[in-house]
Amino acid sequence: MDGRQLLDTWQAQGFTDEIQVSDMREKLKATALWKEMPVALLQEECRDLGLPIGTSESELLAQLTNAKSLSQNQVSSWEAKGVPLQRLGSQQDRIALVLRLETLETLSHPELRREYQEATALPPQAASVPEEPGELIQRLRQIYIWKALPLNQLRSECHDLGISQHLEVAQPEEKHQELLERLLLRWADRWKEEGIPLRRFRNLRSATNFADKVAQVVAGESGLQHQLAAASGLPQDAFGPMGKQELIKHMKDVFLWKELSVDELREECLQRSLSWRAEGGQEKLELLERLVMACCAQAWEDQGLPVKRLSSAHAAQQLLERWRQLDACGVEELRGEYQRLALPGSPKVLELLVRLRQHALWAALPLSELQRECRQMGADVTSHDEAVHRLAMSWDPRSETPDFWKTQEGKEAVGPKPSPALQRVARHFQTLGLPATATPEDLKRAYRRLVLQYHPDKNRAEISAEKANEKFREISEAHEAIVEFMKMEN
Repeated sequence: MDGRQLLDTWQAQGFTDEIQVSDMREKLKATALWKEMPVALLQEECRDLGLPIGTSESELLAQLTNAKSLSQNQVSSWEAKGVPLQRLGSQQDRIALVLRLETLETLSHPELRREYQEATALPPQAASVPEEPGELIQRLRQIYIWKALPLNQLRSECHDLGISQHLEVAQPEEKHQELLERLLLRWADRWKEEGIPLRRFRNLRSATNFADKVAQVVAGESGLQHQLAAASGLPQDAFGPMGKQELIKHMKDVFLWKELSVDELREECLQRSLSWRAEGGQEKLELLERLVMACCAQAWEDQGLPVKRLSSAHAAQQLLERWRQLDACGVEELRGEYQRLALPGSPKVLELLVRLRQHALWAALPLSELQRECRQMGADVTSHDEAVHRLAMSWDPRSETPDFWKTQEGKEAVGPKPSPALQRVARHFQTLGLPATATPEDLKRAYRRLVLQYHPDKNRAEISAEKANEKFREISEAHEAIVEFMKMEN
């Protein structure tokens, strides 16, 4: 069929559009095919094109023949211009995107600027608007493409740009919007100049919250320590003396942590060699509190308070108050307290306060921490009171400390005997697959590798969830025990 015959057939079918001959031939072929289809297949075609789904054959044929469509040649032409129409979910989505892109060429410069501001939704303090019309059109094209892409394709875009794809929202529409906002934050040039870590935020709202809080703090001249206490949930006596810049830095850290996803908080804890045990809804709260206490409570650390091991700021405050009460006691009061607690042995005067402070620490630690210490002594405990009692019984002169540095057959190992401290943590080195000569860097690498392998959210079902949880707890305990050992050795 030559061009003249093709045009005659086109007009005879009732088509009036002026299109290329190749596109005309493709449309006529599709029309002929539709006429041979049963109603069920015609309904499927309408569904794929996003058209209303009728019930009669004539109605369905009218919907299909009158619908605007893109030929394969048109699709290929747009693909050559960098518009990935093949990645869109339906013909309707392709047509809508093409219409929006064609409209861009008709807009004036002021209209392009307004369209860009509406499309990005970035506040003026976050981003400037490009001055060049060409740059505006290029960015708007990219925004329209991102908005049209299905969720899986938008994830791929984020992956290619090194943007996190972890999402904490449930609905597909919310997931799509959150990923889109993460992509748009790349153009928040003013925030970037202020040093705001744009890639780490979940969405535009969390980035805006952080930027607004930081701006208020930087503009303030006084009350910074009070603001840090309010932001972190710690009392002011936990911080110690700090200058203005140090206070602002800590507040920025706290503001940032509050806006991060659980995955990002885990990464922060791993970088600081902090462990955690909570799962599910409580995990984020524990991760945040661990970070706040480890990085802000310097005064507590200076007073010997092991903030990384305590379960909460409230527990730290109670322990500190208990220590202060003991420090204020006289010798006879300390002896009376020692007897009241039914602690073993008859310590000398200088040892009384040391033991009572240690007992107070054990009473403040969570059960998991006490179980770790008891296992180092070869004891398995199930309750908090039992654990404290077992640990206190190590002061009994009649008790024997087992030797943990033995061969698998239970015989004494050949060679120089390791130090008592190393004997106590030997099994923890084995849990992490480390030699006794491991360095802090070796520890950090081993811990990171095993946490990523066995964390309940990362486990790929090589083992059961129950075994993965148990292994994860063992890894966390081993890491904390070795960190404390290395601190004492250094």
